[in-house]
Amino acid sequence: MEVTKDRIYREELFDRLKKSISMKREKECMDCLIKPSVWWMIEKPDPKLSDLVKLIGDSCPPIKKSTTNPFDRLRIRPERSRGTKKKKSCIEKILDGVKKASQTRTFTKFDCPDGPHGFVCPIVQGEKLYGYIGACYTKRDVSPKILDIFSAFTDTIVREVQKELELSKLYETLRPRAIALSTVH
Repeated sequence: MEVTKDRIYREELFDRLKKSISMKREKECMDCLIKPSVWWMIEKPDPKLSDLVKLIGDSCPPIKKSTTNPFDRLRIRPERSRGTKKKKSCIEKILDGVKKASQTRTFTKFDCPDGPHGFVCPIVQGEKLYGYIGACYTKRDVSPKILDIFSAFTDTIVREVQKELELSKLYETLRPRAIALSTVH
């Protein structure tokens, strides 16, 4: 029962984070600094390599050639096996960053072997870890101060969304009681 409640809460949390205007604005601001970038949310506290492969897919910047035509990105390239090795090493670095963020429960940076940089921000409430928000980017290494600002804003947005969830659950609990009391009165 508790596992189901946690899973439902996590799904609601990430659904609201994805729809959050504040999160979209933060992403737009960060994109100005780290473009091109690939943003991702991991909705599990303990993801596996296969989860990241599904999540990130072919969107890893060093693997795909930059092009102005978005349909060119969808074509299968003849050097498929080489790209697969690059993708695997890149995703393994992301997984290492996620594991480190999981252990420290803090914002963590990582560098892929092919040059891109990235960061992972764990979504934590109390002692519970719900998932991660992160990005990979190729432009340049971003100042630690900027990443600290991103971390603080992300933490604020996550707390805001968590409070919204708590308030909506409280409302759902109190409303029937208030109706029953008004009926009795």
